Amino acid sequence: WYDKYFTWAANGMVGGLALKAAAGYTGDPNSLLYGPAAALTGYYLADIGSQGLHKALDSFLSDRHPVWGAMVRAFRVHHDVPTNLNQNTYEGTISPVAKGLFLPIAASLATTSDPTTALFLSTLYFGALHGVEFHRQSHRPGGPSNKLMKWIQDNGFAISREQHAEHHRPPFGGHYSVLNNWAEPLFAYTGIWDKLDRLYWKVYKKMPYNWITSPKDIPEDIRKELTQKLDSLIPQELMAAREGYPHRWPKNDPEFAKAVDKE
Repeated sequence: WYDKYFTWAANGMVGGLALKAAAGYTGDPNSLLYGPAAALTGYYLADIGSQGLHKALDSFLSDRHPVWGAMVRAFRVHHDVPTNLNQNTYEGTISPVAKGLFLPIAASLATTSDPTTALFLSTLYFGALHGVEFHRQSHRPGGPSNKLMKWIQDNGFAISREQHAEHHRPPFGGHYSVLNNWAEPLFAYTGIWDKLDRLYWKVYKKMPYNWITSPKDIPEDIRKELTQKLDSLIPQELMAAREGYPHRWPKNDPEFAKAVDKE
């Protein structure tokens, strides 16, 4: 009942924001001109947020942290066993996000009066809540669980099985959307995640986790740096990855492989 309460209470408040928007537009039909842009912008930003959270959990955050460590471990297990979501329920999937967003959504509902702002927030929060569920639906072997979900996927409002499958194929440093994939062209064009991986290495001299699970995706210049200073820079997880994922190692860099084997 605990999971159901937060799931449906959060959904109800998001619905309340949408009703506020509808009521405001009824009183001022001219302001409806801004509605479609506000709704689409909110949903687009939710996809950007889904990419950012997914990237942080996949690559940078510690699986030993007392607050988000469990989420990090869950994401990493999922990458090894992508079918592990099939047994989850709608409430069980959404409730962790609903708990985290409960107070912000409640505050927005209580304080928002402008209809365009209310509509923007309703699609933003709807996307933030349902990204994890749309992600789960993209992994269902028999397709979406109902006709409504199939329509949402077919019309591009939810990420499809084909789109999300790209994230589970090497290289693993992209395709982080779990909501609708709308923001993927932006991230692909800017190469922001590759740049962030490099910045993380430059600042902390630690590998993002996607490099550890797919060492052939480590940039060539950084592999050379590792080869020269292996004893001080290489994480123990990389050696474990060499045994567990031999096909993900660079085939054209024997010096790097030799150095790791020696270490």
